[in-house]
Amino acid sequence: MAIPIAKSMGLYVITSGCERGRSRTLSIGADQFINYKEENYADVLSDIDYVIDTLGTKEIKAEMGILKPQGKLVSLKAAPNYHFAADQNFPLWKRLLFGLVGSPIDFLARKHQIEYRFIFVQANGSQLQEVTNLVEQENIKPSIDSVYHFNDINKALVKVSTGHSQGKVIVTF
Repeated sequence: MAIPIAKSMGLYVITSGCERGRSRTLSIGADQFINYKEENYADVLSDIDYVIDTLGTKEIKAEMGILKPQGKLVSLKAAPNYHFAADQNFPLWKRLLFGLVGSPIDFLARKHQIEYRFIFVQANGSQLQEVTNLVEQENIKPSIDSVYHFNDINKALVKVSTGHSQGKVIVTF
């Protein structure tokens, strides 16, 4: 869903994946696709405004390296930091603790002159309403890989856990 949402916001979208996903990724709106088995994104990209990290701390340094100064890196998998704790309205002691945990990444972000944010995906009524409005206005459709009946839930779980799905895997009751 990130690709069509980013496109609806007027962004030029570059993504990476295996060759099997190229046509699907381009069909849902990506402007550029990098086959990670043939090219390293860090070798071909530079001066990027925004990066969404779904790989975690092992890729943070490379992701920061492709951003232009004042660029923004949002991570779904790396370490939470002080900004995250403050955004969540955590008490001061938790902010300091998260600040300590996230300090190595924050140090790298300052060195690269970029902004780093960690987000924890959670149910939030107002955010969900914004996304719903956007999905309805832009007629964004999720990519559905397969539908399983509840009796076949183990097959669905295997499909998701092995990384072989090409979209959402749905379980019906």
